[in-house]
Amino acid sequence: MSTDTGHISGFGDTSWALNNPEAMIDWGYRAMHGSVVVTKAVLTAYYGSVPNYSYYVACSTGDRQGLKEVQEFPEDFDGVLVNAPAWWTTRLGAAGVQRGILNLPSDDPKHIPVSLLQVILTEMIKQCDPQDGITDSIVIDPYACDFRPEAMLCTSTNVT
Repeated sequence: MSTDTGHISGFGDTSWALNNPEAMIDWGYRAMHGSVVVTKAVLTAYYGSVPNYSYYVACSTGDRQGLKEVQEFPEDFDGVLVNAPAWWTTRLGAAGVQRGILNLPSDDPKHIPVSLLQVILTEMIKQCDPQDGITDSIVIDPYACDFRPEAMLCTSTNVT
């Protein structure tokens, strides 16, 4: 199941919440419960019986919304896996702005253009993925990775 939590917007666009407390409640938790109810009804109609078990797994805002959902409607799920709930959203927003500021101006030598982000991510996965003994494109512990960005530097023999 997935939900837009009652609004459609791009990253950083919070205009949907301006002077709209009902939309904020939907985003906070109510849309989650409505989506659960509808999803279970669709599954029941399709399979002819109610699901035996319902589990919830999410991250960030979805984690926070899911935790509120199970507080308000504990009967909705048999289990919940909480990864990293986004609690202090005012601080998270400020951190996002700070990251942007640190990457400006665009003509600064330390600026990283968006076009290189995928290149950096690919190299990070290449270096850090094998640390758990399984190469599966999943970095289990990013903090344990000793990422060496200099590996991406061009040399006389390596120009790609």
